[in-house]
Amino acid sequence: MTSIDEQIKELLARRDPKGFYVIPSDRSSIDLVRHFYNDVEFEEVGDLVLIKTRSRRVAERIARILIQRGLIKSM
Repeated sequence: MTSIDEQIKELLARRDPKGFYVIPSDRSSIDLVRHFYNDVEFEEVGDLVLIKTRSRRVAERIARILIQRGLIKSM
């Protein structure tokens, strides 16, 4: 199993064409992320939610929280 830091590095290695960091997560993470950050976008795709932000620091913090809670999904 990979460490949290390696998982974060892998998640943030690429950005979408508009320059956003994209974090795939479980639908239940929306309220959790909104509680801490209001400057992120959410895109719902079936039972998957894509959390988008332009800030690498915010993306890292969100990814760390979601990985610790087991809410990261694979795309």
